[in-house]
Amino acid sequence: MTASAHFTYRLREACSGLFPVEGSNLALDICLAVGHYHFLGKTLTMKQLVYELPYSEAGIQYNLRQLRDEKWLEVEPSESDKRVRYLVPGQRLVEAFDQFMAETEALLVSQRSDVEDTLDDDELTEPRTAFFSPTSRN
Repeated sequence: MTASAHFTYRLREACSGLFPVEGSNLALDICLAVGHYHFLGKTLTMKQLVYELPYSEAGIQYNLRQLRDEKWLEVEPSESDKRVRYLVPGQRLVEAFDQFMAETEALLVSQRSDVEDTLDDDELTEPRTAFFSPTSRN
């Protein structure tokens, strides 16, 4: 547990240094949703984002304005329907995701070597047995 708690804490540190997390998780959740759907090849509309997140529409709109002003996101109008606006990651968000991935990979390598340093050589080479084996039942 200690190693996983440490790893999670370090991931959170990396997150707070790269993404907008001041005050609440709302801005971060917006960035994560927009980035996630963009990665899947889908572009969220403002309306879809409101349905996606468990926050008030007013809170989402307020944070969207700030994120757009700070170049985290871009809002693009639909060509076919002027009422529809699409949310796409801004260059700042793309760079933050890339940097977060690099830091996460480095942290994972570091975490693995820390765990391996605490184990005996036998523990690394011996195959693990199942916690419950079929023969151990009474």
